[in-house]
Amino acid sequence: MLKGVQSASDVIAAEDKIRAVVEQPIALEHGIARVGVSLGWAMFPQDGEDPQGLIKIADSRMFETKKLRKAAR
Repeated sequence: MLKGVQSASDVIAAEDKIRAVVEQPIALEHGIARVGVSLGWAMFPQDGEDPQGLIKIADSRMFETKKLRKAAR
């Protein structure tokens, strides 16, 4: 949940910041660990007014982003 967002571009900017932090390489004793993150979002009430509808939209956006990122590799 994000507070203070007014538009989809605000959410996408927050998503980019979260991804940049989480995807930083982590130095371990025997090498480098890398993790990824999958994020989806929906805005109330623009995308829906009930939890199930919002989750459905967020899931859809998450899978679309995953597909686009995979294709860009």
